[in-house]
Amino acid sequence: MSYNPKLLLSLRCRHFGRSNLKTGSEQAPQSQFEDLRRELLSRKYSYKTIKGYIYCNKDFLNFIGKKPSEINDSDIIPHF
Repeated sequence: MSYNPKLLLSLRCRHFGRSNLKTGSEQAPQSQFEDLRRELLSRKYSYKTIKGYIYCNKDFLNFIGKKPSEINDSDIIPHF
């Protein structure tokens, strides 16, 4: 999986409602955020910043209920 800049949404992280979070195997697997983590590390972001970005991206993906490959601008723009 190549680095997907759409996953960097956490610059404007919001709470998307815990009732919408999925559990278990429905959640986004950790490995899909590995490229994002590596990209942020290469840019010298702190551990806490990386952790926050990944958390917010997982929260957003769980909220909209789509895979990262299915996300388009119309999914993202209404949430800003």
